[in-house]
Amino acid sequence: MKSKSFFAAGALLLMTAIAGFATSFDWEKAVSLYKQGQYRAAVAEFQNVVAEFPNHADSWKFIGLSYYQLKEYEKAMPALEKALALKKADGKTDPDLLLALSRVQISLKKYDQALPFLENLTKQRPDLASNQYMLGVAYANLNRTEEAITAFRAAVKLAALPPLAGGVALLVGCLVILLQSVRRATRQR
Repeated sequence: MKSKSFFAAGALLLMTAIAGFATSFDWEKAVSLYKQGQYRAAVAEFQNVVAEFPNHADSWKFIGLSYYQLKEYEKAMPALEKALALKKADGKTDPDLLLALSRVQISLKKYDQALPFLENLTKQRPDLASNQYMLGVAYANLNRTEEAITAFRAAVKLAALPPLAGGVALLVGCLVILLQSVRRATRQR
């Protein structure tokens, strides 16, 4: 009889431990909160995940993306950098992570720090107009006009949009950024 009581108590203890583990975080809930635009709540839920699994790269990525959406760029960088380091350690690449890191740096007006991410991103995905455009933005803001023109030309060519479907808008956006870059450069002389 004692062995049955002992076994029942042990089973109950094990089930309680498993239930506690299962409710300490909820990945699906965290992702759902992010998708619903509840970024602060998503950060809290993803932080519960990394408290249990500190090497969960995608949770770090979503923490950084949430902070980016909240325009808390200084908080976004460490989480995104941690995600990148974890992915690299696993031998993985994540173009979305490179894009997020570059956008944070551009938002902070740290174009020189955005550049390595953008150059890597355009090597991984040279076929995306948006990547070439972002690279052009960084070059233009660093007064690297020739490289900016090359990147913007690639963006316009890749977009291959008819004039009324956005091709003109992309071209005008590229030209505006270039003109701003040239104006800054001439004022500095």
